[in-house]
Amino acid sequence: MADISNRKQQNQAFLQELEKQRLNKDCNRIIDLRGKVAGECQCYEFGDRQHYLDDRAYLLVKQLMARFDGRYTIGVYEAVLKALKLLAQQATPAKAQLDTPLLLRLDSSLQRSEERITFSTPIKLRLDDVLYNGHTVDIASQAIRIAFKRTHSLHADDIVRIEFTDFPHPDNEALLTAATYQIIKIDHDERYTTVVLSLAQQDDVFDHVLQAWLTAHGAQGSVDVDDRLINLQNQFYQRVWLTHLHQPQLWLASKDEVQALLAVHIMPAVQAIYGADFYPQFLQQLPLLQVCAGTQDVIAVVHADSSYGCALSQKKSVKKLINWHLAKPDSRLLWLQTSQVNFSDDTMASELATISQLNSDYADNLESTLHAIRKRVSLLDMSHCFSNVSADHSVNQSQLSSLQSLKLFFDDDLAAPNSLQQHIERACSRFYIRTPVTIQQENQSWQVETLDVSAHGMSLYLPGDTDISLNQRISANFLRWQTLTKKVNLQAIPYQVKNKQLWNGKLKLGLQRIRYNCPESLNQFFDWVIAENADKLKTDHDDVIKAAEGRLFSAQLTPTLTTLPVFLGMQEGQRDITLVGMTDSNAAENVDKHFWTALRQKMLHLSEMLKALPHDQNTLITTLYGYQNSQQQWTIAFEQDFNHSRDKTLWMQRALKTPSLIAYHCVIHPLSSDDAYLESDVADQLQQLRQLRAHKVQQLRQQFGSLFGLMELTDISPIIRLFYESD
Repeated sequence: MADISNRKQQNQAFLQELEKQRLNKDCNRIIDLRGKVAGECQCYEFGDRQHYLDDRAYLLVKQLMARFDGRYTIGVYEAVLKALKLLAQQATPAKAQLDTPLLLRLDSSLQRSEERITFSTPIKLRLDDVLYNGHTVDIASQAIRIAFKRTHSLHADDIVRIEFTDFPHPDNEALLTAATYQIIKIDHDERYTTVVLSLAQQDDVFDHVLQAWLTAHGAQGSVDVDDRLINLQNQFYQRVWLTHLHQPQLWLASKDEVQALLAVHIMPAVQAIYGADFYPQFLQQLPLLQVCAGTQDVIAVVHADSSYGCALSQKKSVKKLINWHLAKPDSRLLWLQTSQVNFSDDTMASELATISQLNSDYADNLESTLHAIRKRVSLLDMSHCFSNVSADHSVNQSQLSSLQSLKLFFDDDLAAPNSLQQHIERACSRFYIRTPVTIQQENQSWQVETLDVSAHGMSLYLPGDTDISLNQRISANFLRWQTLTKKVNLQAIPYQVKNKQLWNGKLKLGLQRIRYNCPESLNQFFDWVIAENADKLKTDHDDVIKAAEGRLFSAQLTPTLTTLPVFLGMQEGQRDITLVGMTDSNAAENVDKHFWTALRQKMLHLSEMLKALPHDQNTLITTLYGYQNSQQQWTIAFEQDFNHSRDKTLWMQRALKTPSLIAYHCVIHPLSSDDAYLESDVADQLQQLRQLRAHKVQQLRQQFGSLFGLMELTDISPIIRLFYESD
């Protein structure tokens, strides 16, 4: 047996020696990868043969030949082919990537330090002894963007040499053949590689030549405006999002300030959740003192004149609050999410200067307010998230005594809330005019005094309990102005409600006169009476001031918002997710890609829920639940999918067995073509860019016009888990 074993070992050693000798023999075969790989194949000569290799294959051959003392052998040939086959197999799954929604950053704009010129010219790029041929995409004095066939050996921070082969050059021909650049960004797809390179070594002569060329070509309409288009896209979606933001925003000073609440922002969508209840008295019930004292996240329940609150980290207390809320159907369960705020002088300077030109006192007061603000609180009403839920144990009021909220006492002159409008444009100037009018709506009438008047509209206050909706038609009688003319009847003039705000028991209305329903003599009268007295009247610049103020607060608000804005639109005739807004705080890039796939499959279901909304509601408020199985497939359900609390409990029990349970407070705002229509400043800028990027501008217009909904998702998973998990 020992002899047989020794003989087998000798045979195996003999065969290995033969194989080693075979692999060590010089190879006569060539490697030609032209048409077989995505990358560019260059001609390389070794082993007295010409080979055509891309950069990856060349580097493999180079490394393998080093093992064979610089010789091109059969071992090198076979190892290269084997390695390339293995790499091709590994790259194949990348083709089956999920079609995920576009992520668009909404909390910042793209800023370029210099102008780029769109210009394509061939270049040669050298990295050590590897040569790449490509074309420029755009050129700036300090950077260039270049596209190649797919590369593998280029990486960020590599130092490379660039030769502008067909570029017009000065007398010193070598000047544009050996420029040194550093790769600062690199992107790949299956077929191409795009790199952005920054000039690594300064050369005054080279800079002068390149700057002269850029100056000459910049006037030919070839300036790259992609950054401006991206910023316009960002601006449009950010405004749609903030205009429909459903969470009231409270801006607080430090706990040492006498007046802690310095500013309030309430968008029109808030009325769908809070109705007429959002008075200063309601705000005063909130546990804002806990927030001022440093608590980051506070859960609160507000019921009648009672309010209780505790930190989210106090799990047992939070569960008590939820159970007490479930026993009080008319109570509100609130989540106060806090972010630190710091308005810097640099960010305030431009907008404050705009305001100061119109009202210096207002600008000074606003600046003092901004410097005093230290925290921002988003107020999320989670009452809808606990429908179809039964309390797991009863809680009486005495058990909550330690959680009772201490109240802030606001000054009588607490500023009325504003919206976050960043652009306001009026068809004509408004003036501070106080004149008595009679407002009539069906069988009701009110004698009031205007706040301001223009040739096209006016604003005024009505009692807070007045039932008037947006776009409703009312009529007005101008009592005093009727004495100015006998030719025109100033009775029953038609107006339309364009905006309204209920605050502290008063309803402020912005009314627009329906000019096409008025005789021309009446239109001429309003134009005449305003023009006749314009030099004696004080102009109301509230539109400019509020727009500048809105931009200031929006710039501070957007980066800290944790809500996910999901924009819904039509794509290729199908309802789909157009894009998802990303901020520094909402972690949109971390959402599982398969979750978006599952949500896309719910588009038809969402459409049916929107159609089922009552006529007097234009916002769908629900909760979106989901969990993932071991095959990475998501099961998704909306609050409306549960017919009974038992159904929801069973669903949650299955979900809690997985680590992936997620719950979103979900608000869906239907968008019509009027709602999503471009504001005039964005539309004007797009029109200006149309000559430079007609195709891209058309794409953006189609994208904007196809929106049919905005979905706001706020992650409430910690609270849902806390309630359903056993103690």
